Amino acid sequence: MFNSDNLSINENNHLTIGTHDTVALAKEYGTPLYVLDEDLMRKNCRDYKEAIDKYYNGNGLILFASKALCTMYTAKLAESEGLGADVVSGGELYTLYKAAFPMDKVFFHGNNKTQSEIELAIHCGVGHIVVDNKYELDLLNDIAKEKGIIQKILFRIKPGIDAHTHDFVKTGQIDSKFGVALENGEAFEIHKYATTLSNIQVDGVHCPRRWLWYQIRFH
Repeated sequence: MFNSDNLSINENNHLTIGTHDTVALAKEYGTPLYVLDEDLMRKNCRDYKEAIDKYYNGNGLILFASKALCTMYTAKLAESEGLGADVVSGGELYTLYKAAFPMDKVFFHGNNKTQSEIELAIHCGVGHIVVDNKYELDLLNDIAKEKGIIQKILFRIKPGIDAHTHDFVKTGQIDSKFGVALENGEAFEIHKYATTLSNIQVDGVHCPRRWLWYQIRFH
């Protein structure tokens, strides 16, 4: 009946999450109520990490998507399971920072980062910033120069792939507002330009496709 072993129906015909009766939880805490199954979350983290360790000899880092639920507790949970984290806003970044998450394992992306968010990312020591366009690249280089650091980056690449979904949620086609395109040479041009900047280190690419992201670091 359920895809998860942690969901069941008890003798009162109530849904249970883990061993907890959801009707009893609603009576105690009120509704709406969000209930997280920590055992299941940890199992999923371990399944992904173990797959990378087994099939890629550990040469990969699973990232927790902070936008799914960004709290200090989920950040600490992800860290304890050996995951990195993906953030898309200053708020998520600040939450992970306050949770003492290892910032070198944080990847900050998004197509409309503000100057204050970039400054916060550099202040917090974010490992990689995923750059979407030349304007952001120049802004990032200027801020990094002012702070006296070399910032590692990935370029967000549009692979020119039709994901066969609704037009409003496509992200990988050439006319997407996200990232730089391969087909017209834009990706190659911005990479070449980045090598001329004093405070930028290009470490790889970030390639979005609906429901699946690839982040490849150069060696």
